[in-house]
Amino acid sequence: MSVFESVLKLNKADVDGNFVNVYVYSSPYGGYLSQRTYAPNSGKELTRSTLLMTAEECRSLAKALEATAMLLE
Repeated sequence: MSVFESVLKLNKADVDGNFVNVYVYSSPYGGYLSQRTYAPNSGKELTRSTLLMTAEECRSLAKALEATAMLLE
C-alpha cells in the first residue's frame, strides 16, 4: 500500500498543444506535487517536475489558488 494518497489530478492542454498532467498527493512526509508534459501525437514525455512541500507550503499554495479562483469568478 502506498503512503501517498491522491488528492487532485488535472489533465489539460498547454498553450503549445501538449498534454500536461498535474498530480497532488498527501503523504506522511508532506504534500507531493508532480507535473508531466507529453507530446500530443506520440505520447512521449517531454518534461517531468516533482517536489515535496511542507504543511506551510501546502497552505500557501492553497491560499494562492483560492485567491486566483475568486478573481476568475
